[in-house]
Amino acid sequence: SASGGGVTISGGEPALQAGFAARLLEACHEHSIHTALETCGYAPWTAYQAILPHLDQLIFDIKHLDADSHTRLTGVSNALVLDNARRLAGSGVSMTIRMPVIPGRNDSEENVLRLAEFVAGLAGPPPVELLPYHGYGKPKYERLGRDYTLSDLEPPKREGMLRLRDLVRSHGVRCEVA
Repeated sequence: SASGGGVTISGGEPALQAGFAARLLEACHEHSIHTALETCGYAPWTAYQAILPHLDQLIFDIKHLDADSHTRLTGVSNALVLDNARRLAGSGVSMTIRMPVIPGRNDSEENVLRLAEFVAGLAGPPPVELLPYHGYGKPKYERLGRDYTLSDLEPPKREGMLRLRDLVRSHGVRCEVA
């Protein structure tokens, strides 16, 4: 578009509504609107196959590289997530890998090094963006009468985020802290 903007579909998990997402992104392309998809990668490959022809940019969240830790944090295995990341990195669509950095959950140097090694092995490899945890969701949970299970957490310190960034960069992967 002339403004340099575009349309980003995010979720929940928008790839679980692949038919709608593909039609919406196709309509955007018909009007020369840049398209992006934010995904956690937990959807069938056929969903991404439907969306890819209409996609300019992909923002792919990876929460943890250890399968057991991923299951404990999210309730699902990361096997499908990592398989989809591999396939999508090879698709030719511009891709960024994001990791929300949550203190005590996925911020260990070991996990970030595993992320760096994984991304370094992807086609491209795509750049990484580290997103420091923030508690902005807490008021929403309170309004909904739900427990905010991360209420005891403090956002990570800038110095720690820069150390994690440098670990990723040490593997030849472009990385920034959001």
